[in-house]
This record gives sequence, C-alpha cells and structure tokens, in this order.
Amino acid sequence: MTGGLGGGRRKSLAALGIGIALVAASDTPHVVLVKDYPGEPVPTAIRFQSLEIKFGSGQVQLANGDTVDPAQWPAIVVATLSKTSFCSATIIGPSVLLTAAHCVDARNKLIPDATIPVSVEVGNLDLQSIECKMHQNYAAAPIPARKADPRSADDFALCELNGKMPKSLTMETLELEASLTKQEPVVLIGYGCTSAWVIGNSIEHGPSDEALRIGDSNLHAVNVADTLVDAGTYVATRSETKSQPYICPGDSGGPMMTHTSVEDTLQNDRRIAWVNSKLVALAHDGHWDFYSLIAPSNQAGLGSFLTAWQDSPVRAARKVCGKGIKPGDDNCRG
Repeated sequence: MTGGLGGGRRKSLAALGIGIALVAASDTPHVVLVKDYPGEPVPTAIRFQSLEIKFGSGQVQLANGDTVDPAQWPAIVVATLSKTSFCSATIIGPSVLLTAAHCVDARNKLIPDATIPVSVEVGNLDLQSIECKMHQNYAAAPIPARKADPRSADDFALCELNGKMPKSLTMETLELEASLTKQEPVVLIGYGCTSAWVIGNSIEHGPSDEALRIGDSNLHAVNVADTLVDAGTYVATRSETKSQPYICPGDSGGPMMTHTSVEDTLQNDRRIAWVNSKLVALAHDGHWDFYSLIAPSNQAGLGSFLTAWQDSPVRAARKVCGKGIKPGDDNCRG
C-alpha cells in the first residue's frame, strides 16, 4: 500500500542505522529506496480534497479485494502533487490538518522551515492554510539531495486553516500514548499505488488507481533508526508477500490507525497513532521485503511540538482532537 519516498544506492544497514531491528543477521544487508525524480519541481501549492470529492460517494476498492465507503473516513483528504507525487492528510481539529512534513516541505535552503501553502476542499467548503509548521527537528535537519527523502523521522507537519470544518464531519483523534510494541495490530491507509517492485537499485511502483486502500498489519519493529540522519525513530511494518499491505508514494502523510481493523472500520475509539513517512525494501532469502516506516505520534517530540504550536501564539483554532479537545467532544471521534 502506502507511503513515503525513497530511491537510490544500496548501502549497508549498519551505515544506515537500521541495524538488526528489521532483519536477521543472515539477511543480505542491502536497502533499496523508492525511485527519485530529481527533475520534478517542488509544488507551489497543495490542494487536498475529501475522499467523497476525490472518489465519489460510492464504495471503492481496497487492497486484497475488500471495499470501504469513503463516508467512513470523512477526515482523510488526499492531494495529487505531480505525475509521480501524491500526499495524504487527516483533519484532526476544526481548523487543523495533520500530514507529513516532507509533503509540505518547500525545500528552501535559505529558509529551512519554509512550507508550501495548502488548501482543503471538504463538502462545500474550500479552506486555505494560515500557517503550516513542520516539526522543529525536521526543519533543522539538512535538506537531502534526493527529493524523495524526508529530512528526518520527525516527519510531522500541522496546518492551521482559515475556517472551521462542517459540524457534520467527524474528525479523527490523536493517540499520543499509543503502545509501541512488536506485533501491535494496526491499520494502514492510503491510495498512492496498487503495487511496487524493485528494479535495479530502486523501488518503482505502478500508477495510482486513486482508490482508498486499507489493510490490517502489525508492528514488525519499533525504535527503528532513520535511514538518513541519526536523530529520530520510526516504527516499521513488513510486507513479506504481495497479499500484505505496505505504504506507497501517495500514502505519505496519511494516518496509521490503532483500535480498528479492516473488518470493523466504524469503531468509535479508533485513533491516529502514526503518520506514514517512507518505504524501503530489504533483501531477504532471494526476494525483497517491503518495510513501511511510520513516524509514531507518541514520540515525545510530537507532544511538545504540538503544545508549542498551540500556545505560540495562543489560538483556540489550534486545538486538536486528543490535545485540547476531548475524544467525543466537538465532533472528535470518541
């Protein structure tokens, strides 16, 4: 399934800082990242749309042949940035959008924390961003040479919008104290592509059919070091076969959920516990396993980042479900 960006040269896992958290000692220590497109310009604006606007009001195809009604996921919004680049985001407050920092990163070397303005089309509303703010650790990290790569594992951005969501829209709630244990059940969500494969030294993927896809998975590893810089940690899921979900480019910025499943997407206590960041492939017994690297919301850094963003300046509009608004209140999923 989902997420992030990658590409490029093979390097030893020790050099990349992944270590043995992902693979056994007998595995070939090579990692492959998603293909980079260095000639593509950085977008000047990003337009997110609700699933019902993007896909229509009927059911859409899921990974592995299941279906889901976009109306069950009203807070997820998606954007097409270019022919090869997509991103997702989640409405987590009346005027707040959560996405991956690398989705809104302007990649401005003179202004490292510069972001791309976004708009969000939901129902009959078309809201503009007042401000998008990348996590401070992410903004302080060097801009990678590859356009496809996040700067760090602190891959979070918050956007304040210039209006409120419809009162009929149920917003998703953050879980800032999610369990980070191996085999923790999770649900991956995305629409970036239907399949991916390794060609040469990079991961390539098929075209997006622009259908929402979700899939049951579990955490394969926690406290996984970022492959680009020393700071920050990811959690990872593993796809060993074509039937198991993994994130593709396009799913970046979208949520990974806990307390739900493909069979029960209407659970009112489902929570956003992670944000899709990137995809890597590792050689294993003559084939490639895909690992989805996800930025966990219970990192201490996200909580302090969110608190600072809400308090400076003090703006009631920056309250979010799970941090300022209690689950079940003000249309937050309870």
